[in-house]
Amino acid sequence: MPKSAIVKVSQITALTSVLLLSGCAGSGGFWSSLSPMNWFSSPITVKAAGVGGITAFTPMQADIIKERLDNRYTIRSGMQTEQGEIVTVFQGIDDDTVKVEVIGPEKGHVSRVMINDPKIVTEWGTEIGSQFSDIYEKAFGACKIAEPINDQPTVECVAPETSHIVYSFTGKWQGPEGLMPPDDELKSWTISQITWKK
Repeated sequence: MPKSAIVKVSQITALTSVLLLSGCAGSGGFWSSLSPMNWFSSPITVKAAGVGGITAFTPMQADIIKERLDNRYTIRSGMQTEQGEIVTVFQGIDDDTVKVEVIGPEKGHVSRVMINDPKIVTEWGTEIGSQFSDIYEKAFGACKIAEPINDQPTVECVAPETSHIVYSFTGKWQGPEGLMPPDDELKSWTISQITWKK
């Protein structure tokens, strides 16, 4: 092969490499989808104002709920009665498991979101599985006995940062039903559910 041809081939190769690298670093197009930054999506975050894109002003409409949860779940709808009122429930399902429940009046706005998905975290880093002792020193003033979750004794505690978030802790308790376990017992209990309410 002539020397001039070899030079041209190497120039073309170098130019192609530059184009590929610049394409991967760009903000759009095919190559941007190959960027490692797009392989992992950020977790949905629970804040005082809401869950992900859901707030107290979000309409109870399936397509909007799905979009505000980053389209991560299959949405199933139903109805239930609460304090004599009929409310709509949208369940976010992943791997055949209910990970999120969004509750509110029909044709109204979201009033409550119940979270069972360990991939959803609060803005303070709290998540499903977090221990009681990592958040509270004592239960008094923040916690109360609640309905059992999966037949396990359950205590509900208002988040230290905001009254809009409640943590449901479950654990072992051999004491009388309806009696608050002592702090020494609670310290190893873990969050089984996070609830946001308006």
